[in-house]
Amino acid sequence: MTGTDPRHAAPAAVARPPARSGNAPGGTARETTTRSVKAPAVHDPFRRPSTDPTLGQGLQAPTTPAWAPTPTLTDRSSLDAPGLVVGEVLIDTHEHEDGRSEHLSGAGANVAIGLARLGRPVELVTSFGADSHGVTARALLERENVQVAPGSDRASRTSTVQVQPGQDTGASPADLVWEPPNARLTRYPLVVHVGSLGAVLEPGSRTVAGIIAAYRPGATITYDPALHPEIIDSPEDARSLVEGLLARADLVKVCTRDLSWLYPGEDHKAVARRWLTSGPGIVVIDMGAEGAWAVNSVGEVATASGHGFGVADTAGAGDAFMAALIDALWNGGLLGVAAREDLHTLRQGSLQALIDHATTAAAITASRPRGNPPTRAELDAGHGIPQVTARPGQ
Repeated sequence: MTGTDPRHAAPAAVARPPARSGNAPGGTARETTTRSVKAPAVHDPFRRPSTDPTLGQGLQAPTTPAWAPTPTLTDRSSLDAPGLVVGEVLIDTHEHEDGRSEHLSGAGANVAIGLARLGRPVELVTSFGADSHGVTARALLERENVQVAPGSDRASRTSTVQVQPGQDTGASPADLVWEPPNARLTRYPLVVHVGSLGAVLEPGSRTVAGIIAAYRPGATITYDPALHPEIIDSPEDARSLVEGLLARADLVKVCTRDLSWLYPGEDHKAVARRWLTSGPGIVVIDMGAEGAWAVNSVGEVATASGHGFGVADTAGAGDAFMAALIDALWNGGLLGVAAREDLHTLRQGSLQALIDHATTAAAITASRPRGNPPTRAELDAGHGIPQVTARPGQ
């Protein structure tokens, strides 16, 4: 071999930066120091100075192009910030041979209760009246530790659905009153969930859009279409509404029934991948008893099979699935604006854990009647996590 072995070559002369005034000795007055291109300008419009009195005070009027409610190091309120659910509450009246019974339903109520049972602080912006059904709705929500947002009880009446034996629990437009308030929360939410009829039914859908706009600068937005074809006129009308909402969401969960109705003949996974180009970081397809499938912006994919818990009643299972998705993000520290980009690049193992958590919660709910979502202990047991109990006398 010819040439000099680079391992034995003489060391090259070390390059030295040109001396400048204010640096090491040798600088001249004519050589001025320039600001690094990586350093922010003193008056950078995309940053808020540490002296800004609005830091840590929650939602304020935007003053810069990149404004967001940034907490200070001493503001620890974000660590126990609540989840905010915006959605409908209904009272289902069931006719039985022995008489009549009433049960709380509605996607908003179901997701909020699902989160509360998992120990999450949650507030619900909804719509019910001051009538007897409204009194029942509030009592049932508060018993589940769901905080009802101020003004949610000012609707003209409470929505009800009368269910006859053997009938579906679908509601008709005449059954629904959706007049949610422009609620002012006491604490800035970590996550805002919207979906189902509340996100698309006028006039309340305009209030929902305003809530998303108000809190998206600091909170994760999750969305579940949960459509009711018997209420929405056509897939074309629904499609524009859904696509407008998913563009502002960070995580979207959708069931196969909705995908088939919105995009007849199209491959569901292809639709989910197309949705990702509109804004969400993750799209999850709830396939019911067959499990779930998820994909994120960088192409990571996860599939979960269904669980063998048995099926007693599928009502509320999709909402339990949604609540558990939010809970899984909460567990992983993936809620809030600081984690928004992480959802786009979540690794496959984390994506898998996300849908495994959700499918387990849905399966437990479907295994018992009347949309009864799991508690934290029940969900842990469903995952096979052993429960630690205190010994007698401890």
